[in-house]
Amino acid sequence: MRIALSFIFFLWVSLALTQTPAYLHYGVKDGLPSNLVYCGLQDHNGLLWFGTDKGLACYDGTRFRTYSMKDGLPDPEVLMMFEDSQDRLWMCCFRHKPCYFKEGKFYTSKQDTMLDKINFATSAFDITEDTVDQSLWLAGMSCELYRIKNNQVTAYNFHEALVKVFRIGSEVHAFCMNHVYKHEADDTWKYEDGITRYFQNGKRTDFVALGLQNNQALYMFASGLIQTKLENGKFTLKDQKAQPIGRIFFDRLGRCWICTFSNGALFFNNPDFDLKNPITYLKGNKINNMFEDLQGTRWFCTSNNGVMALPQDVSLNYNKSDGFLSSNITALARKPGGGVYAGDDEGNFYAFADNQIDTFLFGSYDGYNRVRQIVVGGNGDQWIASDESLTFRSNGKSRRVRAIKGNTKSILLQQDKLWYGTSYLIGNISAQNPDSNHTLVLRRFTALGEDSKGIIWAGSVNGLYNGKDSFKLMLCEQFPILKSRIIAIHDAGNEALWVVTPESGLLRVQTQNGIIKGVETINRYLNNPINNIQSIFCEPEQSRRIWLATNTGVYGVQPANWQVIHFDAHDGLADDDVNAVLVYKDTLWAGTVNGLTRLLIRTPNAVGDFASLFSGLRYHLQREIVDTSFIGRPFQTKTLTVPADATLIELDLSGLDFRSNGNLRYECITTQGLLPFMDWTPENLFNWFSSRFGKQRDTSWIQDNRLNFGVNLPASRYHFQITAVNAGDQYSNQPNVLELIRLPFWYQTIWFWLFIWGLVGISLFRIYRTSVAFRELNAAASELQLQALRAQMNPHFVGNSINAIQQFFYPPDPERASEYIALFTRLLRQTMFFSEQNFVTFGEELAYNEDYLQMIQLRFSDRFKFSVEGAERIMPDMPFPAMILQPILENATIHGLAPQGQSVLKVKFSLESDQISCTVEDNGVGHLEMQNRKKRVGSDQKSKGLEILNKKIYTLNRLYNIGLTFELQDLSSTEQAMHGTRAILRYNLPSSQYQKGYSLINSRSSRKNQPK
Repeated sequence: MRIALSFIFFLWVSLALTQTPAYLHYGVKDGLPSNLVYCGLQDHNGLLWFGTDKGLACYDGTRFRTYSMKDGLPDPEVLMMFEDSQDRLWMCCFRHKPCYFKEGKFYTSKQDTMLDKINFATSAFDITEDTVDQSLWLAGMSCELYRIKNNQVTAYNFHEALVKVFRIGSEVHAFCMNHVYKHEADDTWKYEDGITRYFQNGKRTDFVALGLQNNQALYMFASGLIQTKLENGKFTLKDQKAQPIGRIFFDRLGRCWICTFSNGALFFNNPDFDLKNPITYLKGNKINNMFEDLQGTRWFCTSNNGVMALPQDVSLNYNKSDGFLSSNITALARKPGGGVYAGDDEGNFYAFADNQIDTFLFGSYDGYNRVRQIVVGGNGDQWIASDESLTFRSNGKSRRVRAIKGNTKSILLQQDKLWYGTSYLIGNISAQNPDSNHTLVLRRFTALGEDSKGIIWAGSVNGLYNGKDSFKLMLCEQFPILKSRIIAIHDAGNEALWVVTPESGLLRVQTQNGIIKGVETINRYLNNPINNIQSIFCEPEQSRRIWLATNTGVYGVQPANWQVIHFDAHDGLADDDVNAVLVYKDTLWAGTVNGLTRLLIRTPNAVGDFASLFSGLRYHLQREIVDTSFIGRPFQTKTLTVPADATLIELDLSGLDFRSNGNLRYECITTQGLLPFMDWTPENLFNWFSSRFGKQRDTSWIQDNRLNFGVNLPASRYHFQITAVNAGDQYSNQPNVLELIRLPFWYQTIWFWLFIWGLVGISLFRIYRTSVAFRELNAAASELQLQALRAQMNPHFVGNSINAIQQFFYPPDPERASEYIALFTRLLRQTMFFSEQNFVTFGEELAYNEDYLQMIQLRFSDRFKFSVEGAERIMPDMPFPAMILQPILENATIHGLAPQGQSVLKVKFSLESDQISCTVEDNGVGHLEMQNRKKRVGSDQKSKGLEILNKKIYTLNRLYNIGLTFELQDLSSTEQAMHGTRAILRYNLPSSQYQKGYSLINSRSSRKNQPK
């Protein structure tokens, strides 16, 4: 029994490979509104449009956008589409009247009166455009025909149902079901020819479809096909065929396709363009229609399976139907000279080359023998590691290496040694002598790799080991992330390793002479983490792109910038669950659980014949999402304005390379410019100047089809230029540009700040001026104090006082002389103290002035008399302007003495309401008489004391606003019987500011008067 179940060696089968093209598939799960698709086309911008029974869909290579009745579509079922030279997308919906879509808006008979003039008896019609005069011809499988030229509608009627209008050469022809008419110069139709002669029983009423290409017409009836050719004004029979029945399509090379409603699409690829030897695509599918895009991809609209696409360089899948013994491909290796080696889960080994497959049947004990790894030696020999054996192949001969304990998990060829790790041990054998087995460590090992220094690294179920110590010590104590099952190991250059674990995915481990120095988790650099990695493959030095086989397809990661490309079943892989991947030049091989896929990732001699575009704008505004689509609008430079309070702004990007199935990255060049004049901001101006007037550009790369600006985008004018780059590093030759103006808030504009700084400047200027004025007032007050001191000590006053003192000695009057000298001395001392103050107490001021009057009385004896009244009504500590009365009293005692008799001086104080007043009255000659005497003697000298008094009054009012006033009255002008002068001084009771000034002055004065 054991012998019966042993391996089968040397059984070799060679087969010519068939191949199954990998269609791209789009359905409801991809965003298509329905799996029933009636029609489709590619517009002048490169966008794809599909008409379904649940709305109109536009595909930009990344996502579908659906238009329904709420967007203006007159009916959800779109049966036919056509784009004219004016970029209008015409549609035939289930309702009779046609409509069109332009610049993001639908136009029906309600919006365009031109459409209201078109009435068909049927619900389906055909539109063609005359390339000479841009006339649109609308035929509706009825007797009506409409022509639209310069937005004017002309109607025609025929005797039979009209199918299509088509230009052949220089003439326009109208094709009915059985006859053909030619358009005359006088805008009439002339019968030209018919095809009834090719029928046995006259006219045919079972018409299905008509296809026109150059001068050929293909009529389809329920009973068969009739292919005719226009020659010399007559249609001659070219070919006939009984089947099939469906829609007719001619590709860009003039070859005929027929979309059947039961058995896929038939392709007549014949040099004579006849109906022989058709090739069937999508056999068994119901195909409603098809079209070809600018890149040569053919798009099939199905009745129940959405949209299927067949690119020119289509992926090819190989599985059991192509000669494989098992579809689960588990290992890959490059074959020298071209092709690949592959292994499956049943222990079979395959060699591919030039569409030929050589199969080597190794078999298994129990039907499962997974090929884990294939290593190719320098001379082309192959080492095949599977669960049940290690096999060596050389020169077409295979032999099993003698029994190795455990299941072989990984192998590594290093010079003349083959290292192997099994479920029990790690060891090596000589590549020259496979029977020389050498066991090192008994432990379960899962992966082997070699770093750039040639050190062998081994992964186990719980960490990393290396050959420096014969794989005895685990090297992950400082890095717990590595204490896991190691799935794969690969050299990363510069003594670094790529390591794959189930928990953390791809890791980069930095080593130095066999010691682990650091570990990086690659998923932290990626927008979307890559998990469930099955195996790893690294391209050669010049690229170093890392390819990862996962259960969600194949990922290519560029370590230089962590850009990622992704391929899955949408791109043609046989299955998303991938076991192994291999990339060589422009081809990717993927071993999946459902077959082997050959996928072209870099098209030879290809150019970037696809458009890049901004497809939408999205932002949050006051808790609502504003979503603006640019689909259907011209793709020239757009300028968009975003409100100041918009947040989370992002732009949708698209690349119309449908072969890449959205597997694109984008180069974005950003230039920051100046906002409109009224929206300038300080930051915007600074950036504009610092970027040398918007000449500096910033280039960035975008991976996920969205240009996201985060929570808040600074206010500025942004100029973006994007260029899509596909997986083959081909740049789009149609970049797209957009200008985005992010408005500032009103308080961010430079004008607001200029206004604020203007106010601040004016305020600072006023503060400065006030400060200067205050300093000037203080200087004036100081000057007045000095002048007052000088005035009190003027030579005249001092001289008179000394003369008065002398007269007390002749005849001697020691008592009066002593009293006079005491008063004079105290007066001088008080004058020096008061001259430094603006305010003193009323008691101090009263005592000072009484001393002065007593000194005058001592001098003049009985000839002078004074009185003070009302002082008792005023509180002694009430603030009073210092020395304000002294100039008045001095003037009265010098100029107000009576010429004869006794001189009387009266001082009266009063307190009325909130005002204090002081009246000084003498009985001299009077103020007016004194002025007249000065004029008679020719003297214009003014009283120095009164001049200083007026200045002091002005200064005190400016500083303290006390309403201080001074008035002189001549008593003779009021009462003729009297003579003399009355001086009146008034000021308001002190305010808080006055009190504050008084308290500050008194505090300073009190400190000065303290005993030293």
